[in-house]
Amino acid sequence: MFIDEILVCRLANNTYSAHLVAPGKHRFSVQFAGKKSKEKSEKLEVNIEAGKKYFIQITFEGGAFINNVYCQEITENSAKQAFKKLKLAESCR
Repeated sequence: MFIDEILVCRLANNTYSAHLVAPGKHRFSVQFAGKKSKEKSEKLEVNIEAGKKYFIQITFEGGAFINNVYCQEITENSAKQAFKKLKLAESCR
């Protein structure tokens, strides 16, 4: 997972990460492999407000010829339900 083109976490299945992000516009992206964010990866831009929590879900869509993985913002209630099945990834910064 990348925030502003910087690799912040390598997530395994059934894990999540938590990050403190400064207020302002930030771009979130995800890809299958690599230490540098690929230009073609789909970016989610979020205007972060101080003191507010944001929840971003990584979504995988498998297809016959192409697989797609991307970030999408979700509600806190949806995130709380998902957290019940996930564990915190300890190795993320």
